[in-house]
Amino acid sequence: MILAIALGVLTKLIWLNILTLSLGVLLGNLLASAYNFTRDWRLLDLTWTNATQLFNRGGGNLLIGLVTFGTIIIGATLITVYILLVRAYSPLLINSVAMLLIAAPSIWLLWHYYRYWLKANLAL
Repeated sequence: MILAIALGVLTKLIWLNILTLSLGVLLGNLLASAYNFTRDWRLLDLTWTNATQLFNRGGGNLLIGLVTFGTIIIGATLITVYILLVRAYSPLLINSVAMLLIAAPSIWLLWHYYRYWLKANLAL
């Protein structure tokens, strides 16, 4: 969050853009943490004997690399489409639609992970 605010100040963004950037960082970290904590709990194995076994659970480094690379490609594509749409149509309309397209799945995912942890058997 501190890095996002510092980046906003250094690039001389207006306060509303710094606020939305900070909210985006917070939401992204919340969703990524919920996904990774849930995945780690699902793949929990306490019988590992070395670090390689620990990190190779559920697909290993190749899967993590592919997910990271795929996320970068998808993110760059979405940003490019967003920039093209903002230049072609009213930014108010595009930003409103973008906020809805981000908020709806995010709320659903947070609710999904919340329900998962309510049902999870946390006893080891």
